[in-house]
Order: sequence, then C-alpha cells, then structure tokens
Amino acid sequence: MFTTITDHPEIIVGVSCILLGVVGYFLKKVDNKIDSTATIVSTLKTEIPLQLATMRNDLKEDIVEAFNNICVERQGSCSRLQQAKLDTITATNSAICAKLGRLDAERKEAWSLQRRWNDKIESTIYSDKGGKK
Repeated sequence: MFTTITDHPEIIVGVSCILLGVVGYFLKKVDNKIDSTATIVSTLKTEIPLQLATMRNDLKEDIVEAFNNICVERQGSCSRLQQAKLDTITATNSAICAKLGRLDAERKEAWSLQRRWNDKIESTIYSDKGGKK
C-alpha cells in the first residue's frame, strides 16, 4: 500500500483534498451550529428578564385583584351586618315607642277616670257643706 502511495502521489493529494473538504464542511456545520446556539442563548438572555418582569406584573395584578375582591366581600358582609344591627335597633326603638304611646294613652284614660271620680267626690263633699266650694 505504501508503494502504491509513492507511485501515485496524485491519489494522496486528491484524497487529502476530499478529506480536507469533508473536514472543512463539518467544521463549517459545527461553526454554524455554535453561532445559532449563541444567537439563541443571547436571545434567551434578553427575553427571560422581560418574561419574568411580565410574569411579576401579572402576578402583582392578580394579587391586587384578589385582595380587592376579598375586601369588597368583607365590606359587603360588614355592611349587611351593620344594616341588620341598625334594623334591629330601629325595630326595638319602634316597639319601645309604641309601648310608651300605649302607656301614655292608658295613663291619660286612667287620669281622666280619676278626674271624674275626684269631681264626683268634690261635688258630694261640697254639696254636704251647703253648696260652698
């Protein structure tokens, strides 16, 4: 085989050119792959912080919305509780006022009855004394 190579050096040059071409082709492919990977990595370096900032902003908005919803629910519950207490106090005061009104009417009626008795007694007493008051 060594004698064949020495007898035909053009074969070695041709095979060497082909091998260099194949090695060059694969080196170029690897270089292109490295360049494309570097481009992808640099793109990710810029996109990841932007995506994280967007995610943080979205998370912040979601938290604020959830907090506001909870506050609205609690304020509604508190408002309904306060309204229920106010309604109870109003009903109690109305009942007390109605009872005071009935007691006042009963007192007036009793006083008018007492006044009539007092007038009868007074007229009887004064009529016994000779009609003098």
